[in-house]
Amino acid sequence: MGSGNGRKKSYASIAGLEGSSQTEVRARNVKLYGAKIREARQNAGMTTDELASRLDITRNSILNWESGYSRPDLEYLARTFRILGMNPNDFFDASWIPPVPDARDSKLLDSFHSLHEVGKLYTELFLTSLKEATAQLKRESIASQIREVQSLGRTIGEGSISPKNKAGIVLLRHGAGTENADEVLSITGNFLEPLFHHDDCILIQYVSKLLPGELGVVAHPDGSLVLRQAIFDGRLLPLTSSEVDNLIKEEIVGRVICKVTNDMVPTEEEEQLYRETAEQRAQNTSDRTKSNGN
Repeated sequence: MGSGNGRKKSYASIAGLEGSSQTEVRARNVKLYGAKIREARQNAGMTTDELASRLDITRNSILNWESGYSRPDLEYLARTFRILGMNPNDFFDASWIPPVPDARDSKLLDSFHSLHEVGKLYTELFLTSLKEATAQLKRESIASQIREVQSLGRTIGEGSISPKNKAGIVLLRHGAGTENADEVLSITGNFLEPLFHHDDCILIQYVSKLLPGELGVVAHPDGSLVLRQAIFDGRLLPLTSSEVDNLIKEEIVGRVICKVTNDMVPTEEEEQLYRETAEQRAQNTSDRTKSNGN
């Protein structure tokens, strides 16, 4: 069996350790290497003898690593990662190191390397097709969970324009709240607290009549929007004491479905996948139209 340590280096020859005592170097080695290797070995239920046997080195080499008397060479460190299932990025607190293949991946890699060149080529083609098909399924799955709701940039409140609600299409996850939504509106000002807060967005469904108890959005003749509560006799009451029950004619725009919550908003990745799928579908439709025309 080998020692696993390679040629011994003096402490002064190791960059950054010039002037360090042996005790300081041992403490550093334990912190950076020994403690982590011991913890991974114990988590794997492996003794020092078993790990030494797997690495084809002496038990003392393992003990020296874990006690800080020496550090493993890179070759043995990489093999230790594989045997104990350690992630190099976690070990070195980094993010640039490729992950170490586990036992299953290592077996697949060995099988690939044992193939003839033609077999490798067919395998690469198959894996490429499988990867593309999987990515497509992921895009379509996410796209099916997202729907478009229009925003006209309209607000309810004190007249200022909310930067969160610009005119265009808003993407939201499918759900009970978004299923019947026709438009996204935003709240400006704090006059509706605690029910709604400044910059909250709400979903409305276009209706011409509100049922008793429903919260609705109505439009004044000047185009401003306000919230009203429908009661049993058909009247629409203000939500705050600062408002008066206007006698002017108000046109019902729609009923309030719900407030837009964080769980309704897709992530940037989901939005990107949805847009890619939409573009692909549009391109496929265009191609079919051209093909039928020919």
